[in-house]
Amino acid sequence: MKSPASIQQLCLLLDANGLHPNKALSQNFLIDRNIVQKILRAIPDIENTRIVEIGPGAGSLTYDLLLKKAQVIAIEADKGLARALHRLSSLGDLTIYHEDILKFPLAETLERLPSSKKTHVISNLPYHITSPILAALLPQEKHIATITCMMQKEVAMRCVAKERTAHYGSLSLLTHYYATPQFLFSIPETVFYPRPSVLSAVVQFTLRPCLPFEDSPFFFGLTRLAFQKRRKMLRSLLKPFDLTPILQSQGIRPTSRPEDLSLQEFIALASALKKAKISFPIIGSMPA
Repeated sequence: MKSPASIQQLCLLLDANGLHPNKALSQNFLIDRNIVQKILRAIPDIENTRIVEIGPGAGSLTYDLLLKKAQVIAIEADKGLARALHRLSSLGDLTIYHEDILKFPLAETLERLPSSKKTHVISNLPYHITSPILAALLPQEKHIATITCMMQKEVAMRCVAKERTAHYGSLSLLTHYYATPQFLFSIPETVFYPRPSVLSAVVQFTLRPCLPFEDSPFFFGLTRLAFQKRRKMLRSLLKPFDLTPILQSQGIRPTSRPEDLSLQEFIALASALKKAKISFPIIGSMPA
């Protein structure tokens, strides 16, 4: 059995199973084994480690994970690809779920497994649902140690951005609230089939207990609202209410804009708003 991480082996696999890339599922298959190895080297203590692989596709990463004796839980939304993954079962400990990750009870599934070791998540994230998947995974520090994933490079830059930088926004605050994100490396479009129209990158999130704030929907609703009005001064964020006194009480300049505030300053502002019983329409907590 050969790795599907080459255009020849991938095409043979797809043809044999009557499959083709599904654009609606953002399917771009990794066909460069050097990139596969580079990604796997980023996983701590990969041998005999439990790995949840989201969207394994043709199994380019799955193949080498099993060769490295990892216990792999593969979650694949495409029925045909999930069926084709069974050919790799002879290589090692592989459990396959034909499921949509956004509907899959991951926390409950991991809860039933031995708790002596945490899980590492690895994924070539579907670009059109990257933010919802991260929002579902990042709060699961109890079960997950790291998340290592390929994503659109622009989104990767937003994930790791700090305040006062061009890519800083509500997604940056989400990732830093739950984890320490690290940009690992860029990936050219030539290592995928079919080639995506955007550049890609690999980011690793090391999960940790979230920062203290008792109402995360309120907090992320505030940050989403703030960055929808990112060019406005914070004092006018909740017009007609003037936030100047509350901002000053937290040592924040009223003329600051959302991109000027650190995660800790946003938490302080959210806490002060809650204490003052100041509410606002929470138009959604998902990062924009």
